[in-house]
Amino acid sequence: MNQEYIVFSSVLSDVAEKNYAAGVAHEEAGQFVNKIFSLYKESGLPTPNIDWIDKVPANVNKWIKTVLGNEFHYMKEPPIWLHDASWRFINEEPMIFISQVEFIDNEVMENKLSTDDVLYTFAGRKKTNDGWELIIKMVKQSKTSVGTTYIY
Repeated sequence: MNQEYIVFSSVLSDVAEKNYAAGVAHEEAGQFVNKIFSLYKESGLPTPNIDWIDKVPANVNKWIKTVLGNEFHYMKEPPIWLHDASWRFINEEPMIFISQVEFIDNEVMENKLSTDDVLYTFAGRKKTNDGWELIIKMVKQSKTSVGTTYIY
């Protein structure tokens, strides 16, 4: 990886999380980050450099916000993450955030499952020879431990 890519992907990750509750700093987001970086290189905007650690040019921030605003969608409300945002993807395309479900604290959940988890559900279309198929993916985070579990 070159320095330009590392700097750009760091800025992209920060803007995505702060403005769209979308985490792109994980392996599944790699193709998406590559796609956005390629678009950025074609934009004619300044080359990413180490000075961006202190201050990202305003026109770069504006460009990233505009591009990401067309990429991250949700059915009703954006996710409210317990820990780091972890958006799901199908190849280079962000999935649509559907909902989150917090496991409640009752006897059934305590005895049969857990009471401290939140499930985040995403849906998307995967192209097939006959059109497309619906893909559902989830993320699990826990109130009592740090980390994210990806559920296909």
